[in-house]
Amino acid sequence: MQKVLFIINPISGTNTKENIITEIKNVFEKANILYKIALTEYKGHATIIAEEHINTFDTIVAVGGDGTVNEVSKALVGSTCTFGIIPAGSGNGLARALKIPMSYKKAIEIILRCNTKKIDTCSINNNYFVNVAGIGFDARIADIFSTQKKRGFFTYVKLVFEELLNIKESEITFVFDNKTITKKIVQANFANSNQFGNNAFISPDAELSDQLLDIVILTKFPWYSSISLAIKLFKGSIYTSRYISHYRTNEVMIPDLHGLKAQIDGEAINLNEPLIVKINPLSLNVIN
Repeated sequence: MQKVLFIINPISGTNTKENIITEIKNVFEKANILYKIALTEYKGHATIIAEEHINTFDTIVAVGGDGTVNEVSKALVGSTCTFGIIPAGSGNGLARALKIPMSYKKAIEIILRCNTKKIDTCSINNNYFVNVAGIGFDARIADIFSTQKKRGFFTYVKLVFEELLNIKESEITFVFDNKTITKKIVQANFANSNQFGNNAFISPDAELSDQLLDIVILTKFPWYSSISLAIKLFKGSIYTSRYISHYRTNEVMIPDLHGLKAQIDGEAINLNEPLIVKINPLSLNVIN
């Protein structure tokens, strides 16, 4: 009999999780499936819970946003345990890339059906991520966003436009596929999926199971181009911008970050140098 653990972040996103908990109980008790619900209490707690239960549950489900998805999934990389998502965050990037419904009731139905596939994961200096990591401007926004009392998409957009006047360039060297590229950049993203979240497509052609890492580099742009860039981002045509460079590889090394901040699946993080980002092919079993 299938055994399912739901790890719920009670403070992710903008809504309470009481309705989700009630629906999980109703659906899984009716289906006579053994389940357990665990609530996280602090940052990193979801990983600890997942690690403690990986050998006693067939499926472990993250109920929260991209941070919760990251915490749970990295505990399951390389295991036979199946990973599920009930999106309940601000961006829900991986859930959207997997075409999981934003409706928690429909997402719970998908967990119940338990159709699975293998996807790639990535690591950045041994820190796992499943969606998108980055250095530069978006990492700075992620750092500021983490301190905000009010979360959500509009808070994020407001921060982006507030910080546009503070954009700085850094000369960064990328080493991959036996070549070296040096550019003055605003930010660089390393994408496993096609989007940040909220259907903002930073790497529109990326595939979760292609065993390749997409590198998307943004160079400095005039302030009046910000609206055009935003439109391209949401239309899935960001590669057509003159300020964007795109590469595909399975591993990239950055010798010196020059003080740039980093983010992993939307969470700001300080990383040591050199930075090594690589793909872990077909290393996670997911429900979709």
